[in-house]
Amino acid sequence: MTMLIKPVVGEIYNFKFQQGYEYFNGVHKVVKVMTYEEYVNDGHNIVTDFYEPNGKTEADVASTIDGVIANDILKLIEPSIEDIERVIYVPTFLLEETPDYNVSKYHKFGIVANVGIIGDPDNLGFMKRNLIEACESALGITPDISFVTLEEKWLTDEQYQEILAERDQSKMKNYNYYRENLRLQKQISQANTKLNEYERVIVKLQQQIDALTTS
Repeated sequence: MTMLIKPVVGEIYNFKFQQGYEYFNGVHKVVKVMTYEEYVNDGHNIVTDFYEPNGKTEADVASTIDGVIANDILKLIEPSIEDIERVIYVPTFLLEETPDYNVSKYHKFGIVANVGIIGDPDNLGFMKRNLIEACESALGITPDISFVTLEEKWLTDEQYQEILAERDQSKMKNYNYYRENLRLQKQISQANTKLNEYERVIVKLQQQIDALTTS
């Protein structure tokens, strides 16, 4: 295709190629815009650089090469990994549309927290559940949470008990959301158990009443 707007060197675009040539579709940064002659003089081969990755035959090359030669070749790199060894070369002739410059950088984040020395890692299970619930409520995502060992440390039983005692003091000083949440969950569970029992009693009484009224 003939582009209405020529890509600017140093800018980042979303590229979309014609059907059958979609291998390099995606977001790339423009490093250089060159003629086909300049491209060949640099020692490159459009067949190995572009046609072969797209799975094209000699017939495909023959049917499009005139248009490729008559238009520019773009030298592109991945915007997040600016490694000159990962360069790709694409012909503007086989673009489906003018490259879209409406792209922005976004960050993929993770949560890292040093929770200190834990004697029994299974005790962290409640934290995992609460973190998942918090992320689902606030961000609309269900994270895959894993606990890893940051380092190993050897302690006497007395030293470890001292650490636990310090933590207990800290929990007493501050309102502990997670501890309160666990307490409330336990109360709800107990209440549900009682409700289920009451329902069974009511059903049994109703059956007895029905038996008396029909006899």
